[in-house]
Amino acid sequence: MTQPTYRYQFVHGTLSYPQGQIYSDCNAIIIKNTGATNIQLNGDVILPGDSITLAGLQGELDTTTYQVTYVGGAGSVSYWKKIYR
Repeated sequence: MTQPTYRYQFVHGTLSYPQGQIYSDCNAIIIKNTGATNIQLNGDVILPGDSITLAGLQGELDTTTYQVTYVGGAGSVSYWKKIYR
């Protein structure tokens, strides 16, 4: 029995204040606070320069909508999504 072949690509995006949602629809996502102020990601604090990686097993799909709240003013967020095709 042969294993299925999975092809994937990485998609990069950015958010700037006041934008506040990241739609995942991917297998894995890395979210990095690239601004100078704290952000909250679905209620969890991410400090400036820090990142969080959320990954599934091969073939799994994360459909979470991540809510980004900027604490203390303007900020920016970069994200990378791994999407299977």
